[in-house]
Amino acid sequence: MKQFLWCLLLVFGCSIQAEGENDSLPLVDRLLAIGIPVVEVTTVDEEEPTYEIADPPEGCLGGSIRNAVKVPGRVVVRDTTGILFDSGDYEKSVSGMTVKVRGNWSARRPKKPYKIKLQQPAEMLGIGDSSYADRNWLLIPFFELNYLIGLKVSELMEMDWTPRFRFVNLVFNDDFRGLYMLMESVERNPACRLDVAESGFVTELDAYWWKEEVYAEADFVEPLNYTFKYPDAKDITPGRLDSIQQVLSAAEASLPDSTYLQHVDVESFARWMLAHDILGNKDGAGSNMYITKYDDSDTTLLRMGCLWDFDVIMQSQGWDELHDRYYFGGMLHSADSTYAKRYIALWDEVKDSVFDGIRQYLSDYLSSPLRQSVDTSIILNNDRWASEMYTLPLSDDFIAEAMEWFGTRKPWMEEAVHGITAIRPVRLSRNSPLENGKSADRHYFDLYGRRLNGAPSKRGIYILNGKKVMVDMLNSYK
Repeated sequence: MKQFLWCLLLVFGCSIQAEGENDSLPLVDRLLAIGIPVVEVTTVDEEEPTYEIADPPEGCLGGSIRNAVKVPGRVVVRDTTGILFDSGDYEKSVSGMTVKVRGNWSARRPKKPYKIKLQQPAEMLGIGDSSYADRNWLLIPFFELNYLIGLKVSELMEMDWTPRFRFVNLVFNDDFRGLYMLMESVERNPACRLDVAESGFVTELDAYWWKEEVYAEADFVEPLNYTFKYPDAKDITPGRLDSIQQVLSAAEASLPDSTYLQHVDVESFARWMLAHDILGNKDGAGSNMYITKYDDSDTTLLRMGCLWDFDVIMQSQGWDELHDRYYFGGMLHSADSTYAKRYIALWDEVKDSVFDGIRQYLSDYLSSPLRQSVDTSIILNNDRWASEMYTLPLSDDFIAEAMEWFGTRKPWMEEAVHGITAIRPVRLSRNSPLENGKSADRHYFDLYGRRLNGAPSKRGIYILNGKKVMVDMLNSYK
């Protein structure tokens, strides 16, 4: 297969940027011959979007960007059948688009992620259904097939909304930028994305809150707060911010007193967390935890939004990094066992269909024409970015590893899921915390998911490695 792909490259021209050296066809036509759509972004005066590096304040997490400049221009999506979408030239509020660099750490890589904001709502993926129209779209750099797997698990788990995407090759101001995913962005859009009324909200429990001017506070040990996807920060009045803060604070306060059923939709949270556990995400606090409330009435509950950001899936050998943290750990080990019971029952309901489904999906992908087109694009992408980033693996190498990982993940989870409510004893020294004679360097959490700064300092029930432990304090340990 690899030899076949290299032969394809000889046909298309090995150096895709050197137009005319190997092929008389224009750049876009050569890319279209690969078999996936091409997105052409042309900015006014060929201006490149700029931004400023943003490092976190002391005590905060992550590195990001701020003051990303929106550059006006035109975007066209083509495939071999012709033009799928054309924004037209830029005219404010009439036609065209603006483009800016988006993301946090990913924005600081050489191959940039972009956000496109259309001047008029439209459907860019070529679905042929105007009900999917929106102004906001993303160009996510392809690094590995993680997104393909993560979004398929989202679909198999029947999440409320799974973002749609297409693989594309990006040409930005006549420069080939590599393989990307053209995707729906996380937005309130009752017709086709997050179903939230005008009076509701979409927040993110966000490690990068410190770069936002408007946010709601969270009461967890780690430095996270809530930022807003909807309403837009500029539209949030002090009164509305206060009412949202009250809703979120009440939900957090319900965890230790086991009244979370009055505030949280258990099915939504259990389904989201189980999907993360199946994927083995290692991102922890960097995960995109979108939390929604349909409206401002007292009868609607908090729900988890879509799954998003699959950069480090299939890397956790134990529980997902979020399993025992924040809302999830608080409900899982609550005196009210509703969430824990639903999580376990949900696993039993979906385990066969999800694992069988993902294996079949990957097997079908390997034999599809799309796989050949993506692999050809990966080789061109690697050539484009060879001096500035790591080499991307081809599909057969990546999927072989994924198949092996999911093969071992299911039996591990089968045992672990049914043991999550068990309590085992742990002995710690007050002076030099030890667990069974060994240094206790793992992370402990209290019963509503708050991470402790070090080992427990008093006797009680805590969470360690996804299981309840009874900590018994000793004056010394011999």
